[in-house]
Amino acid sequence: MSDKRKEYNERMEMLETTLKIQEPKRVPVNCPAEISYAIEYAGLPYRQASWTPEQCQSAFKKVFDDFHWDCFESLFTRPPMFYRLLNAKNFTESERGFVQHPEISAMNPDEYDELIEDPYKMIVSKLLLRLYPALDQPAPYNAYAMTKAALEFGSYMGALEEITASLAQDYGVPALGSNLTVAPFDYLADQFRGFTGICRDVRKSPDKVKEALDAVTPILVKGATACYPGEKGVTFPYVFIPLHMAPYINKKMFEEFYWPSFLKFIDILVNQKGLTLSIFFEGDWERFYPYMQDIPKSDKIIAIMEYGDMKKAKNTIGKNLCLQGFYPISLLGYGTKQECIDKAKEVIDIMAPGGGYIFSLDKYILNASDVNPENMRAVNEFVRDYGVYK
Repeated sequence: MSDKRKEYNERMEMLETTLKIQEPKRVPVNCPAEISYAIEYAGLPYRQASWTPEQCQSAFKKVFDDFHWDCFESLFTRPPMFYRLLNAKNFTESERGFVQHPEISAMNPDEYDELIEDPYKMIVSKLLLRLYPALDQPAPYNAYAMTKAALEFGSYMGALEEITASLAQDYGVPALGSNLTVAPFDYLADQFRGFTGICRDVRKSPDKVKEALDAVTPILVKGATACYPGEKGVTFPYVFIPLHMAPYINKKMFEEFYWPSFLKFIDILVNQKGLTLSIFFEGDWERFYPYMQDIPKSDKIIAIMEYGDMKKAKNTIGKNLCLQGFYPISLLGYGTKQECIDKAKEVIDIMAPGGGYIFSLDKYILNASDVNPENMRAVNEFVRDYGVYK
């Protein structure tokens, strides 16, 4: 067995033990770097390099050469040409070339019945045409646009998948992710009704919203299992679920709409499909910690935390779920090296006892200016050496 393969197996064992909320050999260090960070850190122009998977690979090699990591997510970014070919309204490029998601409303408030009756038909025959106007052309031009976009997406994402596998093999660092999905409420809001629309709908048509959440859930389940159908007894790869709207809505809306539909969704994914989930609880979820305790104890869920009280999280949701995050990315950008190390010690002292913690930042690194590389190198090496279980 090669040295890299041995390192890979040791790291995978650490991660699997951590998910069981047990103490591994040491605290694993996760790589939160986005492709955009790797490109800028390598000194490449983002707009050009983001269109070329080969340049993404060379950029990420530098990130792996320069810093210690024990795991990383599969390389992912939204392929800009795919959205250009479809004239996308839901994902657009900024001046710097970043693909962003603007506020949109592709579905009218009086169309809930159509979505509830046949969500697949509604999405394919109406909503996709509004989100991607290139598909709303007479035949054969719509089919031509669809074919070009599908080929571009497959080529781009296939290349990223190969690069991910190559990095994992070359550096002995497991790539943990396989796919991405979203919560039912976020899906309805982000893609169809917009933030303003969904907040109005829950007051005017609450029953319709609940029925719509139930209607779209099977489609989201199918999407979550598209890359990897799940297998009992297998921990990785996981499906990534970023949660968006919860911190911005009131308690009543959360209790009545967001949380019940989400609990049902993850129950299907974990208990019926056998998937492992990495859930990013974006924003401050501290007021929702009591609800998060409703998630049954599982060795198939990683809860990535951004803000909130670390001690409270460890003593409540940390009893049932593996936690990740909490280290402030802002400190790596502006703090001194000693301040960064001191904070890392505080995080490890609180989060590591008993296992069940993966060290990572509270946000993903998007730009080279987000972190001082010397600070990040010092912190990662400190956690590697200090976070050893006795």
